[in-house]
Amino acid sequence: MKKGAYNKSFMNASVFVVIACTYLLLINSFSDYSHIKPMQQFMAWTVYSLQHLFGINVILQGTSLVYPNVFKLNVTLLCTGINELLMFSMITLGFIGVSLKTKLKGYTVFFPIIIAENVIRISLIFPLASWLGTDKALTFHDFSFKYGQMFFVILLVFLWFKYFAREEFIHGVQSYRLSRRLKLRKLRQKRKR
Repeated sequence: MKKGAYNKSFMNASVFVVIACTYLLLINSFSDYSHIKPMQQFMAWTVYSLQHLFGINVILQGTSLVYPNVFKLNVTLLCTGINELLMFSMITLGFIGVSLKTKLKGYTVFFPIIIAENVIRISLIFPLASWLGTDKALTFHDFSFKYGQMFFVILLVFLWFKYFAREEFIHGVQSYRLSRRLKLRKLRQKRKR
């Protein structure tokens, strides 16, 4: 392992801890979530535009989607995909030996995918409610949010690892093993003297 590799690993771990703490602060400390409002508005507008494009009768009111004579859907903090974005970031930042450049490349590819998946998930609530009934559609939404989102993020992490980070990670592990062998060899030589 090169000189300074431990410093880089420490820096990666530090960035990981800072993002994890920021996430906890962001989610748990604020009661009004006004700092996330633009993201909620963007998500509500995107879903509204997509559904309007498909001819669904929907009215946009701030961060709410109103389906006349059916129900009102509030686009909340969790609907923005912030949890998935932060979860993906925290998991990938935890990979020691993978450069920040590689991690950022992955973010530029997978962040839009996470946002698009959330738009599709929210957009499907009304068509499912029309087809299955409101209760079953909301049950499906809750189930897909609790379990589907976690599975989706884990799948994206595997894809990120396979297509972006695998070679760097394997090279880093091999370099670490080689440096340990060399250190052990030097230590054994000192003991023999």
